[in-house]
Amino acid sequence: MEKKKDQGYTMIIVMCLMFLFMALALSMLFSSALLLARAERAGMQKQCRASAVSFTEWMDVELEKGSGTGMLCKNITNRMYDDPTKNWPSYTGGLGHEADVAVLKFKPDTSGVPELEKLGELEVSMYWERWDGSAAVTEKDDPEVDLVVTVKAVVKDEQYSVTTRYEKLMEAETLEDGTSKDVWNGKWSMEGRE
Repeated sequence: MEKKKDQGYTMIIVMCLMFLFMALALSMLFSSALLLARAERAGMQKQCRASAVSFTEWMDVELEKGSGTGMLCKNITNRMYDDPTKNWPSYTGGLGHEADVAVLKFKPDTSGVPELEKLGELEVSMYWERWDGSAAVTEKDDPEVDLVVTVKAVVKDEQYSVTTRYEKLMEAETLEDGTSKDVWNGKWSMEGRE
């Protein structure tokens, strides 16, 4: 009879050890799932940042080409000055309707540009503003205008934005009377980035 009694205790001890090993195995499985999820999120964050920065650098090059060769510059110049029917007003920081009218938002078509196709979902917000904060219409050769461009990249639930401020690149032009005047050559140069 004693032997049967001992077998019962042994069975309880074995069951407790099995339960302990199962709990340890489940905790290791849970830990590895958390680590994998964290690594995947970090990878998405890096992809978002890389996409936003890469597209911003591509835009830097396009804006520095000027309206003579760069399609982006041609469109901006046309929108700001050449076509009065488009009426792109400056942004003075107001909320509501002004932001709806002054901030242009679009999703770039990256098809046909192999280095941009792999960047994922991108959204560009663009507006221009005067240095004095007024909403006055400017002339083409007015140097006191900044173009502000925000590029947002989205990968799954992660997003990253890069905001760049550009200023007009002015060149001295000699007039007929021998004096010089600063004129805008259609190019933008990067002033700062956030």
